[in-house]
Amino acid sequence: GGGGEGEGGVNGNGGERIQSSSNPALRHMAAAAGAGAATVLITNPLWVIKTRLQVQHSEALRASMPARVPYTGTANALYRLCTEEGFRGIYSGLAPSLAGISHVVIQF
Repeated sequence: GGGGEGEGGVNGNGGERIQSSSNPALRHMAAAAGAGAATVLITNPLWVIKTRLQVQHSEALRASMPARVPYTGTANALYRLCTEEGFRGIYSGLAPSLAGISHVVIQF
C-alpha cells in the first residue's frame, strides 16, 4: 500500500501514527474522569445500602424517614432495594457522587 488511510493507522504522513489526542494532560484527565465515573457507578449501590443500614435505627432521623420494616442485613437490603425501589433506589444520590469526581480529574 501507499500509506493511505485505513492501513494500520498510518495516514500518509511518513509512517507516523496519528494519536487520538496530542495533549497528554487531556488524555490523563479523560482517563481519571472515566475511572472515577466507573468507580461511582459500581460502588454507589453499596454506599446506599451502608447508609440505610446505619440510619435505620436512628431516633433523630425517624421523623424524616419513611416507615419501613428494618433491613436484616446487607443481602436483605440489596434485595429489597432492588425489588421495592428499582433502579432509582439503587442509584439514589448518584449525581452528587459523580460531581465529586471533578476534584480527581483536576488533580490527575
